[in-house]
Amino acid sequence: MSKVIGVAGVAGAGKDTFLDLLSRNLPNVKRFALADNLKRELNPFFKEMYGVDIFTCPRETKDLLRPILVAHGKMRRISSEGKHWTNMLTKEIEEYRAANPDHIIVVTDIRYDFFPKDEVHWLKNEMKGTLVHLRRWYQEEDNHRKIFVEPPNEDERLNDPKLIKAANYRIEWPTVKKDDGTIDYNSLNLYVEEFTKFLFR
Repeated sequence: MSKVIGVAGVAGAGKDTFLDLLSRNLPNVKRFALADNLKRELNPFFKEMYGVDIFTCPRETKDLLRPILVAHGKMRRISSEGKHWTNMLTKEIEEYRAANPDHIIVVTDIRYDFFPKDEVHWLKNEMKGTLVHLRRWYQEEDNHRKIFVEPPNEDERLNDPKLIKAANYRIEWPTVKKDDGTIDYNSLNLYVEEFTKFLFR
């Protein structure tokens, strides 16, 4: 049976970086995201109303549409007690697992632990997965104090402490960039190597 990893952390914590590094360390890593189905559900509306494809539009356009995505996602979550998006993704993952039993599945956007059978419950109990929580920090120049990336909105501010508490594994990693501004993957890879040891212990 393939392993399932769920990744949590506020925007900017490094979830995509974690996935990239994990893919470099392990073979056959497959990305899934709960928000992909949200985008698919709303994309026909965006195309009809605005002539926009949410999957290919520029970031500036996506930022304008984000409040609609958030509102719709929240309505679906409330009406299903947090199960609408996880139910949809369960079907996709089960189909993929049947064909690729040895692959590692990474769900890159675990965000909620509010309802009794919310995303954390789904990942850990139904998918038998491992929840990884990421926090990214940078150093204050004057006194070298660690400053963690803050939640960008009230929703993440309220939910992130619950995700930290529920996590099976926590990573606090620095902001490390090369002189050209790109991410220094070699410096961050050690954190992912340690996680893979934990995963296969």
